[in-house]
Amino acid sequence: EAGSGARFLIKAQVTREESLFLTTYAKMAEHTLALQDLMKARTWIRSAAEKGYVGAVVTLANAYLNGGLGFSEAERKDPVESARWIKAAAEKGHAGALIFLVDRYLGAGAQDVEALGWVRKAAEREYLPAVEALAQAYRDGGRFGLAADMGEAKKWEAKAKALKLKSKGKKR
Repeated sequence: EAGSGARFLIKAQVTREESLFLTTYAKMAEHTLALQDLMKARTWIRSAAEKGYVGAVVTLANAYLNGGLGFSEAERKDPVESARWIKAAAEKGHAGALIFLVDRYLGAGAQDVEALGWVRKAAEREYLPAVEALAQAYRDGGRFGLAADMGEAKKWEAKAKALKLKSKGKKR
């Protein structure tokens, strides 16, 4: 189930001062959105994103992917810009961004080493679709440039089974 790994939490390492500063930016963005001043909200959200507020990064990436925030027709649905912001959020450890990025790679049938890095990162954080993709890649060989390796395949298959049991509330 896509998004099932969103339950895990990854904390960004920021100082208290940085956290308060970034939270203030986010609150200003939310306030201007509530007032329907999309252009001002976009300015606040972009500013917060550029300063590292991960929630703003994800919001901006989503706006580039799906439109919104007062973007012009030319700016809407820019998957390249969206991917740039999503990668920035994933690099900062945002669980939702990591899952979104991995789901895009898996859905597109990505085969490259960059995709492998993101899939492995998500699998290590117990995101089931990534764990299953690694198990299959090692079982079959070829995907992500991996050679078939039954030992690795069995390791990831066992992890997938454990995660499925865990999600059903059962003990091993």
